[in-house]
Amino acid sequence: MRGEEKMGTKVCSNCKESLEISYFFKDNSKKDNLRSSCKKCDKEGKSTRNWRLEYKRRNRNAISMTEFTESRRKYTLDSIRKLLQFENYSLLSTESYKNVHQKFKFKCPNGHISSFCMHSWNTGRRCYFCVGNRTLLYFNDKLDKFSKYKKVTIYLSNKNFNKYKPIIDQYNCGRNKKFHLDHIYSVLDGFKNEVLPQVIANPTNLRIIKSKDNLVKNSKSFISLYELYKNYNDFVTFIDPSITFLETHINP
Repeated sequence: MRGEEKMGTKVCSNCKESLEISYFFKDNSKKDNLRSSCKKCDKEGKSTRNWRLEYKRRNRNAISMTEFTESRRKYTLDSIRKLLQFENYSLLSTESYKNVHQKFKFKCPNGHISSFCMHSWNTGRRCYFCVGNRTLLYFNDKLDKFSKYKKVTIYLSNKNFNKYKPIIDQYNCGRNKKFHLDHIYSVLDGFKNEVLPQVIANPTNLRIIKSKDNLVKNSKSFISLYELYKNYNDFVTFIDPSITFLETHINP
């Protein structure tokens, strides 16, 4: 029968010892009607699935739930600070650590201030601005791969959208599932015609359209190459005269 005790031995999943059946609590949800860990491991709170039992045991010594969860956390604010200092980063946040998805402010060796979470840090992500500056190194050379060209163009497009949002998003629709940021002269055509990413990502070539229209548009361009350069020249001349380093490259 299901609840009937079986004779023999069983290996504890925690201490790895082979013990008699009587050393295990009953659990009708298991095939053998026994828990995977022995009674001793369960009572001592060593079982990975029985951490609440460990809290009840420690609670007899007046340990609060907050202190108990703090003792189970992998990181602390001091350990995060030491981890960042190893790569010459400095931690600016002072709030206590909660989980790996909590965002902290930090300062990179180049002085950029940004935010990150420990999950992103452990996957190898670092300062967003420094990564973007490394992509700028491609500008002096020909971007022979479309993946590199698209990466640089998207980076500059996002940067220009944040800087010139009133010009690009005149109806204040924002960027979400319903509205996308679109390039009037497509990125693919820019790559084929060897147009610099700065020209493709300039605010006059950006607009906010509905997501359905963006999917239908695909990689089509709604303006010619001449119109693209003309709009960029107007942007440099009237809107942002500080951009002059591309004047020798924008003759159609």
